[in-house]
Amino acid sequence: MTGSTSKASIVVLTTSYPTATSLGGIFVHSLTKRLLENYKPVVLAPLVPDSSPVEVRDGIVIYRHPVSPWGNLGLCQGSGIFSNLQRRPWLIILVPFLVYNQIKALKSVVSSTNAKVIHAHWVLVSGMSAVLYKTLFNRRVSIL
Repeated sequence: MTGSTSKASIVVLTTSYPTATSLGGIFVHSLTKRLLENYKPVVLAPLVPDSSPVEVRDGIVIYRHPVSPWGNLGLCQGSGIFSNLQRRPWLIILVPFLVYNQIKALKSVVSSTNAKVIHAHWVLVSGMSAVLYKTLFNRRVSIL
């Protein structure tokens, strides 16, 4: 084969992704590593304690967005949003901010990477954010 072809970017949108000190969402990282052979995956995940706004792990660029104006407050950590809401129902007030911040970050990352595909992990909240992004800003993007 002559010439080089660049890999298509795919945005992996999730509310759980591991950090240096937490394995929450490790399965999402494992699945994303498998995409490296054929795609250029970019992860978009919440900014949680012990994470940085931009990281690279195993060749995967990870962008982290804020959860709310008050921080994460434990919504997107540990065993996940639904478990955290069961333990602390008042965290539900953060969900609209999370959706807004995911859409805002999607707009930036999809534009800068020219991604044509969003792989949303979890129907709620990431799937909903991806559908709203597509409806409001980019009807050409595909959602998996």
